[in-house]
This record gives sequence, structure tokens and C-alpha cells, in this order.
Amino acid sequence: MAQYQSQPISQWQLGPEILSTNIFTSTDTTDLSQSPAGSTYKYTMAQLLAFVEAGVQLFNWVDVTEPTQQMAVQTGYVCDAGNTPITFTLPVDASFGSLMRILAPAPGLFTIEQNSGQQIVLLNSSTSLGNLGTLIALDQNSAIELTCIKANEVFQISSSTGQFNFL
Repeated sequence: MAQYQSQPISQWQLGPEILSTNIFTSTDTTDLSQSPAGSTYKYTMAQLLAFVEAGVQLFNWVDVTEPTQQMAVQTGYVCDAGNTPITFTLPVDASFGSLMRILAPAPGLFTIEQNSGQQIVLLNSSTSLGNLGTLIALDQNSAIELTCIKANEVFQISSSTGQFNFL
């Protein structure tokens, strides 16, 4: 089984056909399933794509132009409705570790609504539990990343830019 060692993308070294980093370790550069701890190798993009196709879920991006958007896991959203705020609704089905992102370039603002039994948390702040809970972006150019930390129920803000109101 290939080992994955988390490393910020900023530390990845990109070349025309090679992605060089120590996030994947293996004794055989043609078989990513073999991974005793060891040396760092360079992998071609084709090899990394084969690894992705073998089970790593891709992250999708959606350009949102309507005033409402149902969210899906492993998906990012760019608010593109002009001055119209966009209301997002958390997904009902979200497994542990699922990610969702929202980017709101000016002049866009957004709100995240919840379903029954759901909650958004950050440090000592949290939204109200269930359908009445809402997170409101207060600043233009806000961005947020949510990580599901309890399947279908609790979403933690793992990264954000801007100020948010927890209701």
C-alpha cells in the first residue's frame, strides 16, 4: 500500500513532465502499491494519474451563477452571481474527511445552511444545531474550506479567509 505523507502543495516541485516530491515513497517507481519506508522517487504525471485512477477521489470545481447551490463532497465552488448572495446547503451524505470549498471573489457573498442534525464548528464557535444553523460570510473575497469530522453531521472549518457570523 502506498504511503502518503502530507505536504503542502507549495513544497511540490513541478517540471514539464515530472512531479518531484517526497509524498510518495516506494522501492519500485513503476508499482505505487509497494511502499516500505525509504527513498524519495520522481514520478511522471502518467504514473500519478494511474495512482489517482486507482482510488483517490478527484476534487471538482463548480462555477455558481444561481442564488442557491446544493453542496457535494470533494467539490469546490466559485461564487459568480455578481451582487446576488449565494445560499449553499451542506450535503446530507458526507463521509468522514470529506472536503468542500467556497471561494467568493468580489462582489460575491455567501451563506451556508445546514440540514437536520448538522453543525459547523471552528474553535469555540459553532452554528446552531440543525436546520436553523447558518454560517454567513461577512466580507467580499471570503473563502472557506469545510472538513467533515463526524459523518453527515459535523463540519469543521479547516481553512478560511474573511469574517463569518455563526447563527
